[in-house]
Amino acid sequence: MFSLLVVDDEPRQVKALASIIRQLKPHYQISGALDGEDALEILQNNSLDIVISDVRMPGIDGIALTGLISRMEAPPKVILLTGFDEFQFAVQALRYRAFDYLLKPIGKSELIDLLERLEATLLEERNEKQRMATIQKKLTSSLPVYEDHLLNLWIEEQANDQELEEINDRFFGSDGSGLILVSELNGMVSSGEEASVKEASSSLAMFRDMMLRQLGEFGNIHAVFQSENDSHSLVAAVSLPSKSVQNFRQLELRMDNLISEFHSETGVDVTISIGPEVERFMECAPFSYKQAKMALKQRFYAGVRKVISNALAPAFNTRFPFKEEFAFISNAMHNQDRFNLSRAVNDHIDKLKLQQCDPDLLREEWYVFMLHLAKAVRNHFHDEEFARWLAETKIRLYSCRDYFELKKVLLQFLVKIMEVEERQSKNQHQQIIDQCIRYLSNHYQEDLSLEDISQKFHFHPSYFSTIFKSVAGIGFSEYMQRVRIDRAKQLILKTDYKMADIAIKVGYRDAAYFTKIFKKETGTSPYKYKRIHAQNSNAYEASFSNEKL
Repeated sequence: MFSLLVVDDEPRQVKALASIIRQLKPHYQISGALDGEDALEILQNNSLDIVISDVRMPGIDGIALTGLISRMEAPPKVILLTGFDEFQFAVQALRYRAFDYLLKPIGKSELIDLLERLEATLLEERNEKQRMATIQKKLTSSLPVYEDHLLNLWIEEQANDQELEEINDRFFGSDGSGLILVSELNGMVSSGEEASVKEASSSLAMFRDMMLRQLGEFGNIHAVFQSENDSHSLVAAVSLPSKSVQNFRQLELRMDNLISEFHSETGVDVTISIGPEVERFMECAPFSYKQAKMALKQRFYAGVRKVISNALAPAFNTRFPFKEEFAFISNAMHNQDRFNLSRAVNDHIDKLKLQQCDPDLLREEWYVFMLHLAKAVRNHFHDEEFARWLAETKIRLYSCRDYFELKKVLLQFLVKIMEVEERQSKNQHQQIIDQCIRYLSNHYQEDLSLEDISQKFHFHPSYFSTIFKSVAGIGFSEYMQRVRIDRAKQLILKTDYKMADIAIKVGYRDAAYFTKIFKKETGTSPYKYKRIHAQNSNAYEASFSNEKL
């Protein structure tokens, strides 16, 4: 919809032209004015698209009105109505950027054509205005991103001379002293899920605002920007009021208060490291940044929710001591000893903490050890499952923010390996004991001992005894005894062998010992067992014969 104003000192002309335009363009919003003063008042109070004005009017005529309209911030399009003998006035009006003119008397076709051209021009201008507004919005929203990128180039020493000049103009102006703070928000996920990304972004923005407030009350903030290398980190470039121990301590105190306040409001832990104060800040800030990043690694042992100064950060040990303790950990896993496994891992990491082992080196050495352990259970997984498990484990290992979290990740991995090995071992033991039982079923009559069977299946007798009982549910000797007595029962009932012969056939060389064992298993002697079953059998046959009769 377009809005249009008809201006003429003749009321009949205003009414007639407005009526014609309504017929041609029913969607137009049309109003009228009887002189230039009325028209200006309407234009000052309303946003209009088109003004159609007569040239000759008392007071402010059409030419003067056009000139005044041209100076407005968002001027409407002006059409002048002129007679043939007033054409020179129309030419003058065009100099004031009037859109066009119409010669009286106005023809309907000319009016339609002019209005169509007006609409096309207005729509084009609206679209262009909207496009420019969109571009401006994008520029406004992308400006912080661009500035953050510039600052990342600067702090990582990757900016060229032109970019450094732009950074200096935007953020510094003068090149005095300053220092870098690196803040890392801990415990925020990076899963890529939309909700998680929004939550992390919101937390960073909130922390940034709180940091700006704390620093703004104390020092000169040049910039606070997000690190492109770590989406959970913010970098702040700050100049203190003056270079003094007191001001530095005040900065530490403010950052400590910031950490507590932010955790209280969000539950998110933050660690802040402070690099050394340097002269020629624009040039030397990358050095302060590197020192702050090195100090931030102390969080691994010092814990989160800390302010760590580079001056207080000891150098890490670049050797990996206690590597031989991997053997103790492997031994605990082999023995399925979770208690000693947990103790060995905790003791090992605690010793590395005391030695201030470099956290990156610690992760690397442990990852190599974990890969070695994983090979033992490789066949338990499908290829994709195994690769995914190792990839996820590596991400979790290298994402550990402190050594407490590292202990949990390591123990979870080791326990999983142990559980897989336990299942594998049980499956292997089951197969071996199944073979053993089949062998015993065919060789029970032989003089077999635990040592004989253990040797046959390549096990130590003590270990074989343990796995036999865990799989079969009873000890080896007890199982052998049951197999032999069960076979003896069959021979007693189905053959006329002497008891001494039956004893030999089921693996007992001593008939008296056989009788003793048989009675222990069945509660009766072999002779009585045969007699009782014979009596029961005769009674059953007699009963069956009577039924047939």
